Amino acid sequence: QGMDVSTAVAEKVEREAGIAVHVGSLPHPNIRPGSFDAVTMWSSLEHVHDPRAVVRAAYHALSPGGILAVCVPNIESWSFRTFRQAWFGLELPRHLVHFSPDTLREILCRHGFRLRTMRPIGRDGWLRRSARRAKHNGAQSRWLRPLDWKPLALGISRWTEWSGQAECIFALADKI
Repeated sequence: QGMDVSTAVAEKVEREAGIAVHVGSLPHPNIRPGSFDAVTMWSSLEHVHDPRAVVRAAYHALSPGGILAVCVPNIESWSFRTFRQAWFGLELPRHLVHFSPDTLREILCRHGFRLRTMRPIGRDGWLRRSARRAKHNGAQSRWLRPLDWKPLALGISRWTEWSGQAECIFALADKI
């Protein structure tokens, strides 16, 4: 099953993939407690007004020992510190909440999850888009043009993963 806030997207997925899609967000009246073994929130938690309520609802939707997988932009990333308002992951006003590794860990643990793993995920495309935005906004840096070169952006993105400063945070947690 899936979930999306867009009726058009839900209908398209149901029609083309044959997957039942609930329209809306967690908490959702059609989701029974303990009815899922896994819940994924890939680039979605930053779009909701109350992420605590969504995580709490995911906890209740999971069966005992169920797994929650979350991926969100990292507000403590090297890219955010470098590009600030031009950072692609900022996405204002679509991103309503921004997470650091500590805040993501806190929200998961506070709502009954045991963190299994948390790791950084680099996004070289975000780095290139951030450099373009900064240049478009009038930033003056000798690094902006080279960062638009995919091999360099990919190398820097891998370095941010290795150093724990990547654009996104992936967390895998168990319901306990």
